[in-house]
Amino acid sequence: MQGKLSGRTIAVWIAVLLPLGGAAVDLHAQDPVVADTLPAPAVEAVDEDVVAEISPAGAFLRSLVLPGWGQAAVGAPVRGTVYFSIGAGSFWMLGKSRVRLADVRASERFIREDERLESIERDALLEGLAPLRRSRQDQVEDWATFAVFTVLLSAADALVSAYLADFDAHIGVGPGGEAALRLELTVPVGR
Repeated sequence: MQGKLSGRTIAVWIAVLLPLGGAAVDLHAQDPVVADTLPAPAVEAVDEDVVAEISPAGAFLRSLVLPGWGQAAVGAPVRGTVYFSIGAGSFWMLGKSRVRLADVRASERFIREDERLESIERDALLEGLAPLRRSRQDQVEDWATFAVFTVLLSAADALVSAYLADFDAHIGVGPGGEAALRLELTVPVGR
């Protein structure tokens, strides 16, 4: 079956293959026919002093833009994934709550505009929908507050993570004896 690739298909392939980067070249290099025709890869020496570390302000701003991005840039991808998931979930629930509130408002508008209803019936129906509308408004406010809180917490955590990124301390929990735990903190002091 011949056909054209859609923009969505191309975007998916780019998203899948982009992280592989050099791995795609390595796969072709294993084929002896292709390996003879490929130029030798250029090897660059990376000076570790030149590699820029992310600043605390940069990590803070990244997590303000996208929760978890600052943590991932600092080197805590698991925490970044958790913040991203919570942030994405809260924004999704905010959108869902807004749609549900819009549905209630559309029902109220329909009842107000329906000329077949008597004024007493219309008032009774609108009065019956009032608690649902207030509940949906509260849900929208709650999810908006939680989404903003998640973004600010993620940004604050990224800021602290960036400040403590080069702190060489090891914190752990170990057995302490009879049904006890021992908290261990190791901080190197000298050479």
